[in-house]
This record gives sequence, structure tokens and C-alpha cells, in this order.
Amino acid sequence: MNLSATKATAASEQPSKGSSSSLAETLQVGTYFALWYLFNIGYNIYNKQALNILDYPWTIATIQMAAGIAYFVPLWALGIRKAPKLSLDELKTLLPIALCHTGVHVGAVIALGAGAVSFAHIVKASEPVVTCVLNALFLGEILPLNVYLTLLPIIGGVAIASMKELSFTWLALASAMLSNVSSAARGVLSKKTMSGKKMGENLDAQNLYAVLTAMSTAVLIPLMLAIEGTGFFGAFGKLVANGSYTNKSLALLLALGGATYYAYNEVAFLALGKVRTTPFVCIFFSLDSIILHTLENLFFLGESCHTCCR
Repeated sequence: MNLSATKATAASEQPSKGSSSSLAETLQVGTYFALWYLFNIGYNIYNKQALNILDYPWTIATIQMAAGIAYFVPLWALGIRKAPKLSLDELKTLLPIALCHTGVHVGAVIALGAGAVSFAHIVKASEPVVTCVLNALFLGEILPLNVYLTLLPIIGGVAIASMKELSFTWLALASAMLSNVSSAARGVLSKKTMSGKKMGENLDAQNLYAVLTAMSTAVLIPLMLAIEGTGFFGAFGKLVANGSYTNKSLALLLALGGATYYAYNEVAFLALGKVRTTPFVCIFFSLDSIILHTLENLFFLGESCHTCCR
């Protein structure tokens, strides 16, 4: 009698534990997405402010990428986070993904510097379309028609909302599309080369992004020097010398841009590691562009977006 009661009690407790675990995971994923939005908004604002006063997008992109190293290297060195261990062959496997990661970042930075933020977000809103096309071409992943149809009003909404302040430049268009294609290609390459495979030791989502950051920084530094040289540092000094800014204020602006860039990408990797449903991810990226565009116009760029963000 007592044994039966014990079994019944244990059976009733199992669904409760499963429900609590599911709720905790849902809250965790929701937190990741909320932080993704928060850090992404902050990054777009700090990035545009820096580009408005220092017209060196390659150098700024490199500084932002390298800023993450100051975060994860101490974590590894102090043992707070286990350092990943990768062989040379595994690093070679990650190199194409790191090159795509570089293209995502530098393309977006150049686009935001070359034209209006509104225009850059219009083009970036087409990223899910590019992702779906590349998934279909290279992975054979065909989604239901209604999923593709949901992208049309979202992209159209961004275009309509931005028509009155549309600022077209070929450089902004090409750079934003470079970012879109690189992002989609990064996802395709990740699936083809890493899906279902164990790579190295301690290579979780956070460490994967850290490794890609280090590799992308190594790629960007020579490109930055070849394209812009060291002119950034002279421009930095002139701004300080004429009293427009102080060393501290400019360094803080660049540091905040780098910190928010790394933070939003790390939580994005964590979020997408939990959510594997492609339709949801595609729609989320489009909604991300709409919300970022709206919030930036309301709280930072205001009515003068068309003129001040050129």
C-alpha cells in the first residue's frame, strides 16, 4: 500500500520537474534575446557616433573586433572559463567561417558609415532572404511557402517606414549586402562543417565565438593597415588637440562600441544555440532590423537621421 503511494507520488512529481525545467530554459532563451536587442541597440549607437567623427571604418571595425580579446583572454588565463584546445586542422576548418565573420562585421561598419542608418537597416532586413536562398542552394533546405511569405511584409514594412529619409549610396548598398551574404555563408559553412561533429575541447558557443573573434582580428589588422594605414591615429590626435574631445572620451566611445559589439554577438551565439528552428531565426532577424531602426531614430538619431548620418 505504501509502495504504491510512493510510486504514484514519484510519477506525479516527474511532470512537475519537467515543466519547471522547460520554464527555466524558456526564461533563459528569452533573456538571451532581450540582451541581444539591448547590446545591439547600444552598439549601433556607439558605432555610428564613432563613424561620424572618425571616418576610418576599417580601423574602427578592427578595434571593435579586437576589443573582445581583452574580455575572453583574462577569463581563460584565470581559469574562470575553460580555454578551448584546437588542432591546426580544426583551425583550418574554422578559417572560412572566420573569414565570413570578418565580412559580416566590416561590411556592416562600412555600410553604417557610408549612408544613413535607416538605409543600412533596410538592406540588412533582406538578410533572412539571403539566408533562406543559400540554405536552399547549398543545404537543400526548403521551407514551407508560408514561411517565405512572412518575410515580405516585414521587409516591406522597413522600406515603407524609411522612405522619407532614404539615403542611397552604392557603397552602403554593396557593404550591407556583403554583410548579408557573409552572414548567410557563415551559417551555411557552420552547418556543413560542424553539424553533429565534436571539434576540439571546451568549444562551446561562447568559446567558438571567442576563437572566431581572434581569427577575424588577425585577418583584419593587415587589411586595415593596407587600406587605411595609420591615419586614424592622426585624426584621433587632431580631435583631441582642437578641444572637440578628450583622449578619455574618445577612448571610452571606442571601448563601448567594442564591448557592446562583443556582448551582443556572444549572447546571439548563445541564443541561436538554443533555438534551431530556421523559420523563427529568419523572422527574428527581420524583426531585429525593424526594432533597431525605430528605436535608434526615436532615441538617438531623431528627425535629422537623413542628414546627420550621411
